[in-house]
Amino acid sequence: SSFSSSFSTFQLLYSSTLSNVDNGVFDDRQSLNDYLGYVMLFLFTVLTAVILLNMLIARMSNTYSRIIDNSVSEWSFVMAQVIESYKHNVNTSCLNILPPPLNIITVILFLVTLFVNLLLK
Repeated sequence: SSFSSSFSTFQLLYSSTLSNVDNGVFDDRQSLNDYLGYVMLFLFTVLTAVILLNMLIARMSNTYSRIIDNSVSEWSFVMAQVIESYKHNVNTSCLNILPPPLNIITVILFLVTLFVNLLLK
């Protein structure tokens, strides 16, 4: 029997944690040790799953709180990069003043001023 000694019981519990349980173990129930062993196996499996799930939730919560704590500084850094890139683009070209959906306005204004300059010459 798998529950005849403490060592064989712990060996079965360890192998059940790794999903290596032989289904033949559950066929021979003759003594009180076997029944208590099955109860112990069930409780061990359920408690292990609950504890591991709780640890996963704690890790995810910790990671989420670290991300939230850094989100303002990350957003500020990205916005500073965007503003710096727009400042650089304004100095190099007059077509890149506004972000993409709105840059059509600057393109139209540039084409109008170019057309007016050609007509005045």
